[in-house]
Amino acid sequence: MIVRSKRETCALLCVGSVFILHLVALIGVLALCSQSQTGDSAPPNMVLVPAGEFIMGINYIGGQAGPYADEYPAHKVYVPSFYIDIYEVTNEEYKRFCDATGYPPPPHWRGGKYPEGQDKFPVNNVSWYDAVEYCKWAGKRLPTEAEWEKAARGTDGRMYPWGNEFTDDKNNPYKFCNGGHRGLKPVGSYPQGVSPYGCYDMVGNVAEWTSDWYKPYPGAKVGTVYDPFYGEKLKVHRGGSWANYPSSLRCTFRGTHYPWGRSPLIGFRCAKSAPQGAALHYRQWHIIAIPLAGVATHLAHSSAMP
Repeated sequence: MIVRSKRETCALLCVGSVFILHLVALIGVLALCSQSQTGDSAPPNMVLVPAGEFIMGINYIGGQAGPYADEYPAHKVYVPSFYIDIYEVTNEEYKRFCDATGYPPPPHWRGGKYPEGQDKFPVNNVSWYDAVEYCKWAGKRLPTEAEWEKAARGTDGRMYPWGNEFTDDKNNPYKFCNGGHRGLKPVGSYPQGVSPYGCYDMVGNVAEWTSDWYKPYPGAKVGTVYDPFYGEKLKVHRGGSWANYPSSLRCTFRGTHYPWGRSPLIGFRCAKSAPQGAALHYRQWHIIAIPLAGVATHLAHSSAMP
C-alpha cells in the first residue's frame, strides 16, 4: 500500500484538475467542429447562416436624403444563427399547402391551379398574411429584414449577392438588361448569382416578403420623404423583381407593400431559427482554462515544496 503525504496528494489533485480543464476545452472544440462540418443539420432545402455581425444598409447610394435614403445609414447588426430557404417558395410547393389546408390559392390561378408548366416558378400574387400562413404550415417563418440581407450579402458589405459589379447573367432583371426577357423564370435559373451562403435569386425574379414593418434604421436622418410611411403600416419586401431596374436589384434595397396587398412581383422564401450552440468557443474555453490551470499549477508546485 502506497502512503502519500498531504502535500503529495494535493499536488496530484491540482495536476489532475489541469488535465480535466484542458479535456473539457478539447471536448468543446470538437463539438463546435462537428457542428460546423454538418452545417448544424440544416433542414432540407435550407442553409445555415451562422451567428455574427454584418453590415446592414448603405451610405453612398442616395445618402441621407436621396431616393434610397431609407437604406441609410450603414450599421453593424448582430444576427443569431438561422436557416433560410435556398430557393423562393414555388407554385407546386404552395399548391401542396393549399390542398392540405383548404387555404385559398392566389387569385390568378384558374380552378385552383397555377399556369401549366410553371411548377418551379416562384409563387407570386400572395399577400404578407398568405406568406405567413404558408410558413406556419411548413414549420417555418418569414425572415427578418436583417436575416434576409445577411443571407443575401454576407459579411463584407457587398452590393449584390455575387459581388459589387452588376451583370445581367446573374439574376432576372428588367427586359432591357436581359436580352428582351420579360417575366418570371424557374427558381435557381441563375447559379452564377448565388449568395455567399448558397441562396439563389436573392435579387430579381420576385421580390420577397420579410417579417418586419417599414421603419427607419438607427441613426437615420429625420425629415425625409419616407417619414410619413414609416411605422406599422407597410411591410418590407426585399430583392426587387424581374420588373425592376438594376438600381433596385441590390442587397440593401427596401420595397414596401400593405400586408394585405398582393402583387405579381412579390413572393417569398422561408426562414427558421437555428438552435444556438451551447458549447463555448475555443477562445472562451482558453480564457477560462488557462488562468485556472495556472493557479492549479502554482498550487501543485507550492504543495510539492518541502
